[in-house]
Amino acid sequence: RSILFANLISGGIISDGNAVAFDQKFSNKVDGDDALKMNNSGENFAINTDGKILSVEAHEEVKENDIIFYHLNNLSKQEYQLSFIPENMNSKLEAFLVDQYLKNEIPVSLADTTFVNFTVTNDEKSSMPDRFYLVFRATTVRAVFSFSSMTVHPQDENVKIEWKVENENGIKNYQVEYSSDGVNFSNIGIVNSQNK
Repeated sequence: RSILFANLISGGIISDGNAVAFDQKFSNKVDGDDALKMNNSGENFAINTDGKILSVEAHEEVKENDIIFYHLNNLSKQEYQLSFIPENMNSKLEAFLVDQYLKNEIPVSLADTTFVNFTVTNDEKSSMPDRFYLVFRATTVRAVFSFSSMTVHPQDENVKIEWKVENENGIKNYQVEYSSDGVNFSNIGIVNSQNK
C-alpha cells in the first residue's frame, strides 16, 4: 500500500492512497482484477498503468526492473509525505522511489514502512503528475568496510581529503562528490582502493 499525507504542519492527514497486489495469477494488463481511480476533490495519489489511472493494480509477481508509475494531481503548495507499506515482498529485490523533479532515488524498504517527504513549490514541475515512480532492482551485494580516520586540509581555494579504511576487501574505488546544498551532489573524482 502507498499513502499520501498532507497538512504535515498540523500533524498530517491521509489524503489518498493506492495498492499494488503482486501475484503470479495476475496480469500486467489493465483488466477486471484492477480498480479504476475515482478522483476526489482533494489530492489524488494513484497508479498510472498503460494510461489508465488506477487505485488498485493487480500485477504479476514482482521481478527485476518492474516499474510502478504513480499519478498525482490536485496538489497544493505545501509539504507532503508518502508512506510505503510492504507486505510479503520478494526479499531478493530492492525498491527505489525515483523523484523526477529532484532527480534522485530514495531506497524503499520491502520489509518495513518507508516515509518520504516532498514539497510542492511555486515551480510547476514540483507538482507534475508523473513526478514519482517505483523501480525494483536485484539486490546488490555491498562491501562491508569502515572509515578509521578522515582529515580535510585547506589547500589554496580547494581542500585535500585523506582517509583510512579498515576491511577494504571488495572495494574497487571511491567516488568523491561535492554539494553546495547537501541535497544535490556532483561527482568530482574517483580514487582507486588500495586492495582491489
